[in-house]
Amino acid sequence: MAGFYELCTDSSRGGFIPYLLDRDDIHRPWKQYTEHEFVRQMGDGTLPVEKFKYYMIQDYLFLVQFARANALSAYKSSTLKDIGRSVQQVVTLQEEIQLHIKFCKEYGLEEADIVNQEEDQGELSRGAR
Repeated sequence: MAGFYELCTDSSRGGFIPYLLDRDDIHRPWKQYTEHEFVRQMGDGTLPVEKFKYYMIQDYLFLVQFARANALSAYKSSTLKDIGRSVQQVVTLQEEIQLHIKFCKEYGLEEADIVNQEEDQGELSRGAR
């Protein structure tokens, strides 16, 4: 079986998402994820603003942890190619985080409001509150 990176990048296989969606054991969880009430409300504009702001804060905190995980991946990598992949991911995440902060300001959230929040460990389904 191909490794994770090969599944994500091998165009002859159609990529990682098509590979996943072709699996019968993925259909139900994928539908639950993509048709979740929170996702529907966000998509059709009916999500209450306070829930959206809460989501944006939690998403920011997630992005920071994801950047840290990729930095750790770079540290633990054994080849320059793998280090480079992880570092590029961190750089991309830094750019996304800056866009995220800019977008949050449009909703009245300052950077200090965001970075001083605690991560909600139970917020696995994004917007379950």
